[in-house]
Amino acid sequence: MVGLTQNQKLVTSDQGLPEPRKMRPSMTDLIDLTYALSALFGIDTDLNLGEAANLLNLVTKVSINSDGRSNNSPKSFLREWNGCRRLFTGPKASVPLEESIYKPWTDEKGHPLRGVTGLTWGDCTVHMRDTLERCGIAYDPAMFSSPDHLAIILEFVGFLLESGRPEEAVAFSSDHLDWLESLLTRTQDLKLSEVVQTPINAVIQLRELIISLN
Repeated sequence: MVGLTQNQKLVTSDQGLPEPRKMRPSMTDLIDLTYALSALFGIDTDLNLGEAANLLNLVTKVSINSDGRSNNSPKSFLREWNGCRRLFTGPKASVPLEESIYKPWTDEKGHPLRGVTGLTWGDCTVHMRDTLERCGIAYDPAMFSSPDHLAIILEFVGFLLESGRPEEAVAFSSDHLDWLESLLTRTQDLKLSEVVQTPINAVIQLRELIISLN
């Protein structure tokens, strides 16, 4: 028999059989997944099988089916992601990963671009740039056209968590990861495979877990 700790209470399924309650991921799990997703969205090279397996293993800890298995196999995820990842990169990306594009360019009253979406370098980009500068962190403009790229946002969240600053990670995630549903909708409008949507869904669930740290 498997011994259960006090926190591993048993719940009852519809069939009356006991099932282990899914445990909350550890802080280490959250940090590892944050960095893994940052790398996935930020590196402009094909994923290899080992990287795909590692990512899905981490994703499984926050996003699983009711039977406890990952939604995708490493091979299927690798094939689908490498086939579509170029849609996320470049100045003409079909699915851009810059926060500003999905949010109003500014909320400033009287500004001609107030409420306009689809533009880069809006208020959220400037706030992201200033936040990085205050922390003494620089981003590589040769790799990213603006500091509000999803990969940079996730890396900064990981930095906050790893630095023992969960309250700041909660506030930052609330401010800078609140556009992910719009990003997911963009992939759905393009009818991209659900496998490709897996990491975006993982970031959404990761955001909710981080916010719940408050």
